Amino acid sequence: MVFEQKRIEDIEKHLTDLKQLSNDAMAEFYLGLKYLEKTKRYKENKRYKTASFWTYIDDIFQIKQTAYRENIRALMNHPDKTKKYGVGLVSKVMRTCKSEAVEKVFADIETKQEKRKTPVSREQIEEIIQSYANDKAKITKTMVDWRAMYEAEKIAHGQTRELLSAAYDELAELRDRCEKLKWSAAGFIDVKRIVQKATELSTKQSKALHVNV
Repeated sequence: MVFEQKRIEDIEKHLTDLKQLSNDAMAEFYLGLKYLEKTKRYKENKRYKTASFWTYIDDIFQIKQTAYRENIRALMNHPDKTKKYGVGLVSKVMRTCKSEAVEKVFADIETKQEKRKTPVSREQIEEIIQSYANDKAKITKTMVDWRAMYEAEKIAHGQTRELLSAAYDELAELRDRCEKLKWSAAGFIDVKRIVQKATELSTKQSKALHVNV
């Protein structure tokens, strides 16, 4: 198709048709994988004769087991919805909402679509999904005051620096005291030796005097 020669309405219709073909192709793709899993015909590929089906689809199609199971479940339970909205969206709705809410989600999407001249945006679809989401699956939006966090961290770091500075000063003071105590202890030992020496000399002198008498 030569887009330059087409009106925007024709281009959009063509792309919409391609998107629908893509949804149909994806549904057929997963049905084909399900067939290979059930019949184990994937083992006819000699490289995967002894391999598991999960190894096979991961190697050949880069699909993980969890994604495969979710998409197959969506396709089996809601075939019409998967062809209209795509396997991925249906799978997400089933993962996020309770089973009884899935039909309500798509009913709300279709109702909103009928009221609009343009397609429902991704953000609006997400809002509808979240309105039916399980408590565990709900996305809570939080407003973060980064400025307040920065100021709090700045104050905390300032207090930490002050504490560290005080600790260094106290450590230096303790080192000085240790040095002084070390020299004081050494001096005390010297004095003790002098006193002992003086006592010994005094004792010797007393004995000498006693002998002379």
